[in-house]
Amino acid sequence: MNLDNITIYLSTNCVDITPLNDLTDFNKNFVRDLYRDEPFPIFEHSIYHLLSYLIFDYKLFTASSVSWRGVVALKEDAVVFFTPLVLEEDSFLKFINKLSDFATNYKIKIQNVSAYWVHKHEKIIKSWKIENRSREEAVYDVKLLHDLPGKDFSKLRNTKNRLLRSNVLTFKTISENNKNHLKIILQKWQKTQGYKYSKDKTDKEIFMCTKFVKFLEGEPDSVIANIGYIKDAPVSYCLMHKALSDDNWWTIYSIKGLNQHKDGGTRGVSDATYINCIERANKKGALFLNDGELGIENGSREHKLRFRKKRIQRGFFASFYQLDNRCFDK
Repeated sequence: MNLDNITIYLSTNCVDITPLNDLTDFNKNFVRDLYRDEPFPIFEHSIYHLLSYLIFDYKLFTASSVSWRGVVALKEDAVVFFTPLVLEEDSFLKFINKLSDFATNYKIKIQNVSAYWVHKHEKIIKSWKIENRSREEAVYDVKLLHDLPGKDFSKLRNTKNRLLRSNVLTFKTISENNKNHLKIILQKWQKTQGYKYSKDKTDKEIFMCTKFVKFLEGEPDSVIANIGYIKDAPVSYCLMHKALSDDNWWTIYSIKGLNQHKDGGTRGVSDATYINCIERANKKGALFLNDGELGIENGSREHKLRFRKKRIQRGFFASFYQLDNRCFDK
């Protein structure tokens, strides 16, 4: 059995499927509508994530039926329902059980769901193992970090003055002319930082960054893509996008910085690149900035936690975010 058999099976079981390859109005609206009822934007519930990071490994389709709608991701050994919008639980369960019986050589998975989804579909999670997005996601208060008030943020203010206000570190928009600098940054970062992580994702991240250059061309009001330079040396980059379901939210989708002199960088480059993201989000009118999961790597966790007065919540399935006494749990 190959992937064509899976798509044929879907089509013959009252599912309308369409390849999801491009940033079209139809695809943006389809994905936006899937997550319209979510209480806040989860990091990966994004058309930009689907068409960059996820499409590197999977063939993607929009799928619609009477009982459910969603993004279906296919590869040689897996059929993934990417946070489906379930309209009728019994019919959906019947469908995926039949698919499991049909596609015996494939893992059938429901993944990247939020706590809101889990609480809403208890019947499904009793029958199927659900793969959650993350247990903790870092969400920043844009105004707070734009102002950097008080002694808690004194080190970040010093970094901002030393690198940004002095123009030691400057930023340029990523384009076809300088996108090759992304590879330089990623390869140096992998040698100095990437060894801490379980997988070398350099090729995947280069592919993802190249996709964001294309997104920026078509969506200049919804995407930010910058490279940071010290003199002429590329030392950091950041990719950001607006949450299509809520204009008050933006996402830091990917960010890397070289903090060592031997790589052409300097101390504080990563912090300064984060501050650059905050400044740009503030100019866009964002109130909140999602930086994704805290993860298990200590350096990454502690770096993200530096941008908060209080520790991130520990909500099951990222069940809520608490931003300086503001709670977004439903």
